Amino acid sequence: MKKSNLLLNLLLAFVLIGGMVACNDDEPGLEEKEGINVAAGYYLAVVGEDPVPGALLSPANVDGPSIGSLERPGFVQGYMYLEAGDYNLVEVEDKQIAETRGGTLTTVTGADANNDECGGEAETEYHVVAGSTVDGAAFTVSTAGFYVVAYDGFASGTNDIVLDQIESVGLIGDATPGGWGEDTPMTFTTNPNADGFEAEAVDVTLDEAQMKFRFNCRWAIDRRADIGQDFANDNGYSFWTNFGGTLSGTDVTLVPGNDAGNIQIGKYAEYKVTFAWDAIEGFSATVTETGEAEPKPEYPEMMYLVGAGTAYGWTGPGDAANNGNDEMHKVAGGAENEGLFWKILHLEANQGFKISAAGWSQPNIDCGNIDEVDAEGVAIICSGNDWTVAESKMYMVVLDLRGDMTKVSIKPAEVYGMGSAFGSWDEKTYTCVVDDVAKTITSPAVVSTDNVRTYVFHSWIPAWWQAEFVPESGAITYRNDSSDDPPAVALTVGDKIVYTFDNNTSAITQ
Repeated sequence: MKKSNLLLNLLLAFVLIGGMVACNDDEPGLEEKEGINVAAGYYLAVVGEDPVPGALLSPANVDGPSIGSLERPGFVQGYMYLEAGDYNLVEVEDKQIAETRGGTLTTVTGADANNDECGGEAETEYHVVAGSTVDGAAFTVSTAGFYVVAYDGFASGTNDIVLDQIESVGLIGDATPGGWGEDTPMTFTTNPNADGFEAEAVDVTLDEAQMKFRFNCRWAIDRRADIGQDFANDNGYSFWTNFGGTLSGTDVTLVPGNDAGNIQIGKYAEYKVTFAWDAIEGFSATVTETGEAEPKPEYPEMMYLVGAGTAYGWTGPGDAANNGNDEMHKVAGGAENEGLFWKILHLEANQGFKISAAGWSQPNIDCGNIDEVDAEGVAIICSGNDWTVAESKMYMVVLDLRGDMTKVSIKPAEVYGMGSAFGSWDEKTYTCVVDDVAKTITSPAVVSTDNVRTYVFHSWIPAWWQAEFVPESGAITYRNDSSDDPPAVALTVGDKIVYTFDNNTSAITQ
């Protein structure tokens, strides 16, 4: 009897074991594979240690033409806290190290680093393993800190590994006190560490306009082969170190670089702005209204230039008969440039003209109540209350009403083409030809079908894009104080633009 029970128990045991094996065959996910417990991808890994999830580099877009976004397959980027030590870039596939890359780490400084950081050109730097190789030597990160790291694995790319330590967070944009020309710094309330960091700007005045966050006072790290040429995958890459996005309530949904628009601030007020990074949750930001802002300086909405020395005669400033051709143009760039106006026109020698608000309302600027005349400009000759110049020419006139002052500059017109349509993004390179007799200004011939950009240069205008204009359907379209670029206009190779500013018309010729 005991032998029968023993045989029965052995038979039941075999049946149970067989059933368990069958269950495992039906549910293969129950069996874990041994190896490195991170997802597939590229990681910056300490030599001798397994890569960790927080050091993952993810696929990311890069700078594209016309402040756009460009997909670059194989390019990856990430933000991470790095301890000082020796590192390699490793690729993980199926929980195993599939590839290890390394090489010699060098520092790119000064003008070679392109975009200046907060301390100016001399302070600008980042680190790069240029042309990293498979099984290349480990490289040393000498300073612990929060870094942006990128690897260019594009098919015909550079194999660069780039590292830049993030040492500052700032706000920039026409909503901010510094406009688009200067960062408003944020203060670290928790210094960067392995868990994260927090930064804030308290009681900062923001306008009803747009802004972005950026690191180290730079938009991107520019690794183009030729930074004078437009953004294209066959010209290298430029990867972002800034964030835009959308504001909903007090929370900002952050989006890198040009993948989304700027952050729109809905009300002129004082705010507390926070920006944080958490090693697990990633980036977050808030914009919280804290009080009323100081009243803004009041400037006229529009200023006009008329008189016998102009094409408009003494018809009242802003009169409908002038079809808007007598108006001066606002300088873009946000609050810092409010009250700054410019205009190109032909002035006849020894014929009077004046600048005034609409209908001769205030400010109506007599020759005797100009507080400051540009010493680098031409002499302004007073004829009673009117202004005159000694030579008939195409001029650029700049009016600055900021700081309770009235400043005027009159110089011979100076206009340039800009961008890859003309050959590069180098400033003051593609000079337009001024014809003082025909009263026209003609651009150089375009060399590509990329969108054209043209601008007036004047030392009182901080940046070229703040006084730009384009030809559109036979007219001249001006940026004025918009935060958006002018309309995209593409010409045929060999085309030239002929601008007639007195009536704000444009023509395209070969």
